[in-house]
Amino acid sequence: GDLATVEVEGWRGTHFMLASDTGLLEEVANGGIPSAWHPLGPTTTDEVALLSPLDPVSARGRAKALFDFDYVWEIYHRPDLVRFGRYTMPVLWGDQLVGRLDAKLDRKANTLVVNGVWLEEAATARDADFREALREGVRNMARFLGAARVDATAVTDRRLRTRWP
Repeated sequence: GDLATVEVEGWRGTHFMLASDTGLLEEVANGGIPSAWHPLGPTTTDEVALLSPLDPVSARGRAKALFDFDYVWEIYHRPDLVRFGRYTMPVLWGDQLVGRLDAKLDRKANTLVVNGVWLEEAATARDADFREALREGVRNMARFLGAARVDATAVTDRRLRTRWP
């Protein structure tokens, strides 16, 4: 189909979209949610989304511009400059980036190892709905990777650690 250009507040450069989606964008700009966008399965409120370090939403400073969330992919940092983890992913819950999660697949043990979870606000860990959404998001990631288990013993907040199998 034909392309249309679009400007995104806080983003530099020219961005493109399908011209046929212009009506959908106008509906969003007017506060609506297009019916075509209603979820077919769990939402990010039901199950957190663990965003890739290169996800277009969070990469290249966009997390700060869109969510006021400071995120830097630490893969290229010297070890003494790594704060969270080289592969730490932003955690999207509902429509907010609420924290970070660092995980690694241990192929020999067939286990997804969660090295840490860091939340923007401590109160989030007390929210039972968040804990369930986090559990489901991590379980979904483990299933996607083919891991048989999740090992979250390194997570310091026991409320977050004990909800995983």
